[in-house]
Amino acid sequence: MDKKISIINCFYNNPEDVIRNYNLIKNFFEEKNINFEIIFINDNSPDETWSEIKEISYKDTRVKAICFKSNQGQQIAIKEAINKSSGDYIHYYDSDLKFNEEFFDNFLKTHNKNYEVFWGIPNISSTLLRNIFIFFYKFIFSKDYHYRSLFIFDYKIKNQILDEYNDGKKFIGEILSLKKFINIKFNLSQNISFKKTSYTFFKRFSLAVDHFVINSEELFDKILISFFSIAILLFLFSIIILISKLIFSINIIPGWLSVVVLVAFLSSLILIFNVFFAMVNYNMLKNLKTQSKNIYFETHNID
Repeated sequence: MDKKISIINCFYNNPEDVIRNYNLIKNFFEEKNINFEIIFINDNSPDETWSEIKEISYKDTRVKAICFKSNQGQQIAIKEAINKSSGDYIHYYDSDLKFNEEFFDNFLKTHNKNYEVFWGIPNISSTLLRNIFIFFYKFIFSKDYHYRSLFIFDYKIKNQILDEYNDGKKFIGEILSLKKFINIKFNLSQNISFKKTSYTFFKRFSLAVDHFVINSEELFDKILISFFSIAILLFLFSIIILISKLIFSINIIPGWLSVVVLVAFLSSLILIFNVFFAMVNYNMLKNLKTQSKNIYFETHNID
């Protein structure tokens, strides 16, 4: 292959992944004798992440290093890296994932067939909740849900992707799923698992929120307000019932329903927390379009 590949990694508080990712990427492409560049972005980590990135970029000029003045979020980091990339193909993957050689072996077999976006679809175990979520996602938005999928795209659509970002699109995966791009999909033999597997319920809720935000901001505003209102009403109702029973010994409801009320009380607290977290996350995403242009703190090997 006589073309250049740009590999993008965004980091936040995971310095241990910098050298690991660098070695995996470098060893693979050097062994295949493929020209490449690496773009490492530090999203204002307060730890040693930037020091690790800088050290590598000083030793290897193929590594472009960017550090933000303040935390900008993953999608802004991806956008900036795409803008600074110079490869014929551009690939992004989460820095806490392992570099997937199987995906690139499939890509190298088909890169000369005029596809614009290449997808690597992981082998994910089927669960009832996941199938329900995917069903409603496809039904509501009439598009596929690429869960933890890998992708690489042709530089020829780079400007179109940046235009989609500027027009308000929030996620690179969503942009690449647009029908105007010529896609091909590979089924990978293994699941694409995160190195850190401590994904809590709250994080999973946030990820689901992120995917729905993209599609209809006005609708999503109404959904958030509705959920928050329901949570508050449920919380207040539970408080009234519990105070009446525990303090004034007034049994407004039968005893067996007290357990239901207690569960409703705890559920309302979880719902309020999640919706509030979703609102904060949602507002951060909406600010993507109006981000400050002067967001760099320091760069290395950037033209």
